[in-house]
Amino acid sequence: MIPDIDSQIGISLYTTKFSGIGGKIRITPEDFEVSELISKRATNSITNESGYAVYKLKKKKIDTNHALSDVFRKTGVRLKSLGLKDASAITEQFVGSPHKGKPIEDFSTEKYSLTKIGFTKKPLSKKEMIGNNFKIRISDCSDKLSSFSEHNCILNFYGYQRFGSKRPVTHLIGKAILQRDFDMAVDLILSFTSTYDSAENTE
Repeated sequence: MIPDIDSQIGISLYTTKFSGIGGKIRITPEDFEVSELISKRATNSITNESGYAVYKLKKKKIDTNHALSDVFRKTGVRLKSLGLKDASAITEQFVGSPHKGKPIEDFSTEKYSLTKIGFTKKPLSKKEMIGNNFKIRISDCSDKLSSFSEHNCILNFYGYQRFGSKRPVTHLIGKAILQRDFDMAVDLILSFTSTYDSAENTE
């Protein structure tokens, strides 16, 4: 049986055919860990020689954009990420300086830490990110996890975030843009509501 919200956002195919294992995920940030992966070429390009500084950003309870904005406010150094990681997780990712200059020494706050790992001759680009490693804890599930052993991989649906988890509307906005119906796209952004919206959004 396909859940209503899955049908509404267009998820109609599943990797598995059994009924599911139940359980809960992402109760706490510790239940969802993400580590960013970069290409071997990018890894080998990081050296101790001067150039464009590269850092590992580890964070919890803060998203990438807000963490980097906070770094800029406190150090005056603007950094760029290869990918975005959300707040409801423990994440580790690469960030780098788009300019040469004095690097930030190891720096941390309650929600994140920044560790310099070296320098590159050219700034790292988004194309160097090749994926993420996930470690996900499932609580209160059934004992049917063994049913997954037959699968080497699963479809890339880790929840509804690509469709707008708080407002399941981004797929509709995208469709309107592709159809060049920009009035509809704006109308959806401003006025779309669903049974999954908060009372504040509905008002």
